[in-house]
Amino acid sequence: MDEDVFAAMSDDTLFQSIGAAIVSVISAEDWLTAEITAEIEEDDNGVLYGSYATITSPDRLEDIEIIFELYNAMNELRNRMQRSEHRSWIKATFVLQNTGQFDLKFIYPNAHKGNDNE
Repeated sequence: MDEDVFAAMSDDTLFQSIGAAIVSVISAEDWLTAEITAEIEEDDNGVLYGSYATITSPDRLEDIEIIFELYNAMNELRNRMQRSEHRSWIKATFVLQNTGQFDLKFIYPNAHKGNDNE
């Protein structure tokens, strides 16, 4: 999906799309938890990386193959927060459980060392 498709989505649909994109790139059927982290700068340059754990090996992390759709979705999340006058984050982590529950964690510019300002 391109950026315009994500821009037209509701917040809930955007979160569901991020979760679905993560699940689509996990190679194991018995995954337990997965997370992707986006580090995006002011000029929209950034990097995305992630990993997942399985039920049978919860302490062993496997890399997630990053697809451009995930980057576009996370960038749209950042853009929405900027438009709604929230502080711009420089790092966001989307943690997804195999139950469908998720959590978002943000790090903002000028965060004090040791304080993620989540």
